[in-house]
Amino acid sequence: MASPDADHVMPDGYEPIPVQFSLNSNPINTSAATTLRSALSDPLTGALLQDAMASFCGHSYGGRTLQRVYDTLQCPTCGATVERSSMVHNLALRAAAAVFKRDERMRQSHSESLRLTKRKRDGEQVEMTELRKPEKEFPKSSEKNVSPRPGIQGKGVQFPFSVNEKVLIKGNKRTPMKFVGREACITTQCLNGWYLVRLLESGESVRLQYRSLARSAGDHIAVGDNAWVSADQ
Repeated sequence: MASPDADHVMPDGYEPIPVQFSLNSNPINTSAATTLRSALSDPLTGALLQDAMASFCGHSYGGRTLQRVYDTLQCPTCGATVERSSMVHNLALRAAAAVFKRDERMRQSHSESLRLTKRKRDGEQVEMTELRKPEKEFPKSSEKNVSPRPGIQGKGVQFPFSVNEKVLIKGNKRTPMKFVGREACITTQCLNGWYLVRLLESGESVRLQYRSLARSAGDHIAVGDNAWVSADQ
C-alpha cells in the first residue's frame, strides 16, 4: 500500500500501534541517566538516530543497531522477525534527532561564548586590580629624601647615617684604594643601606654601603679598630 502524501512506501499489514503497546514493550527508565539524548541515540554507538528505520513490529533502529538488524533479521528489542524490505524510514524520529543535534550545537556554542566572556571579564578585573596597586615611591632627589635618624633600622636594613653628614670611607674588598681613608659627605640615601657620597677633596661621587663608612669623631675619624686618620687628610 502506498501513501500518496508520504516520501516512502508503507508495506501492507501496517496498522497504527497504540502508545500503550510501546510503553509496555519498552518501559521508561526514570533514572537520572535517562535523557532525551539517550532516547534519540543508538544504544551501541551513542550516535543520534538521523538514519532511523522502523520495522513491522513498531520498533526503530539506527547506526550500528540497524546494521545488526540487517544482519540478523531480528528485532533486538522484542525478538520479532524483521524483513529488510518491510522496513521504512522513521521520518519523525530522524527529524527529532536532527533538531536535537542542532539545539545541542547551539547550546555548546552559547556555553563556549559565556566561558570566553567570563575569561575576558576576569582578565580585565585582574588588570584593574594591578592598576589600583600603589606604586612604590622612590626619592627623586636629595632634597625630597627623608632620611631616618641615625641608628634606626628600616625593614631590617640599617641607615646609621643621615644626608649631609660627614663620614670616612673605610671601604671593603671591592672598594677602590683611592677612596679608602678619604673624607666624604653623604648626598643621598639609597635602598638597602646604600649611600651616595661625595669626596670632599676631589668632588668625586661613589655609591657605598653603610658598612664601608665610619662617623667622624672630633678632629679624627675612625678607620678601623686600632687605626685613626686625621680629618684634615
